[in-house]
Amino acid sequence: MNPLQTRIGILGGGQLGRMMIEESLRLNLTFNILENDPNCPCANICDKLIVGSLQDEAAIRKLAEISDVISYEIEHVNTEVLLKLESEGKTIIPSPKVLQIIQDKGLQKQFYLDNNIPTSSFVLVNNKNEWANALGQIKSEKFAAKTRKDGYDGKGVMLLNKSTILADLNSIPFEQACVLEEFIPCQKELSVIVARDRNGNTLCYPSVEMEFDPVANLVTFLLCPKGRGNCYSCCKCFGWYWHFCC
Repeated sequence: MNPLQTRIGILGGGQLGRMMIEESLRLNLTFNILENDPNCPCANICDKLIVGSLQDEAAIRKLAEISDVISYEIEHVNTEVLLKLESEGKTIIPSPKVLQIIQDKGLQKQFYLDNNIPTSSFVLVNNKNEWANALGQIKSEKFAAKTRKDGYDGKGVMLLNKSTILADLNSIPFEQACVLEEFIPCQKELSVIVARDRNGNTLCYPSVEMEFDPVANLVTFLLCPKGRGNCYSCCKCFGWYWHFCC
């Protein structure tokens, strides 16, 4: 692989993929994109666009054939296929083993416990029939219910009251496997991006403070660095318009 002519394949062609390509243009890299929308944000700046599902093995393998390295800009991709490709010797960054944890909020919470990372108490349920017993293990009256998979942008998350649910089990909002989590009053939400290369070198970026719409449960403002009022990005729920004023 020639590092100055590396072909990078990305699963997903959204705004994050576009920003990645824009930042990498000076590095003389080639980007191939797999996306089901032919008019996606990456369409007019990538080298090759494969139109197809992020779950389709044939489409993912087609992307792998024309790429030296595979990555992804969205979590909702077929990790089983990526694991196969990784076992076959294809370089995938980050590893799909990491992505499998990210895709499942239950595995995320268990990862915290296994690695002594502080987190709120929780109970995992597989279906609605397990909610009543599980709620007896939740300390707070208010709790968060989160679908283990496929939730994003405020979807698959609800704040509920134990007494309301126990009084009417038909009011349980989710059919699928969930995390039932103790409610922790939030003073401030922060995000930190940490990058690590193949040699183990790490880089920690400035922390970001997030403000959420209390109804839509979507991010409305990002302050970076945290607490700096004159430096922010604003994202509107429809269309993702970004404005930076550092």
